[in-house]
Amino acid sequence: MDRYPLIVKIPRAEVSRSTFGFRHTEYVIEVDDCGKVYRRSRRFTMFSWLHAELRRRELACALPELPPKKVMGNMHQDFVERRRQQLEDYLQALLKQPPVVQDGMLWAFLDADEATAVVPRFLCRPASHAAADKCLAQLKRAVADRRDRK
Repeated sequence: MDRYPLIVKIPRAEVSRSTFGFRHTEYVIEVDDCGKVYRRSRRFTMFSWLHAELRRRELACALPELPPKKVMGNMHQDFVERRRQQLEDYLQALLKQPPVVQDGMLWAFLDADEATAVVPRFLCRPASHAAADKCLAQLKRAVADRRDRK
């Protein structure tokens, strides 16, 4: 992923209330794909789900550690800021793992469109002609789909 300028940050966390009035923290993920920026909010439980799914898939890499869950004091400003930074580091570490980049789970979590996902997948492709041909076909489809939407 060092060859592709995809930037993933968590610039802030926001405290929200559910429909039943319970407070929770949402981490705002900002994805900058060569100037196309989009934001998605995710709760810690969604990060935990992502981590569990990646582990279940038994990818050929060592996954970074997810920050631990904390029940009491998890709304304290210092804790939220520390966890925000840890979650940002977690996402950036995932993006350095070719098996994770190749898998669709991270892209689904980020709610990334096909054009955002296909180029990093292509750059992290295995060194075989068949895999490269498949990635090039995906890239061509994504470009064509994008052109058709305009």
